[in-house]
Amino acid sequence: MIAPRWIFPKKDAPASVFSRPRRAFRYRQEMMERHPPGSPAFPLPPMDGFLIVAPPDEERKPVRLQAFVSQLKYGINVHPNRWHGVRGPLSGSGLFPLVD
Repeated sequence: MIAPRWIFPKKDAPASVFSRPRRAFRYRQEMMERHPPGSPAFPLPPMDGFLIVAPPDEERKPVRLQAFVSQLKYGINVHPNRWHGVRGPLSGSGLFPLVD
């Protein structure tokens, strides 16, 4: 698993920037996470698009992974308590703005 590298300011800050390596297809999702009390947002990422993995929850476990490719002009907001994969850039620098 490749963990995110926090650029600024740090992992527990309400707004930050982190870096992820580019993804290639065939892609293996190695990590899922969720934020029960919060709703992370990834506004307008600086790249051509990124991979979003957001499976349904059954008995508190992620099941039937569903993957989407974002469009350039849209960011995403993950609903509270929703499973999601760690974002994967398809091109560009891999820097992600994050508002938690």
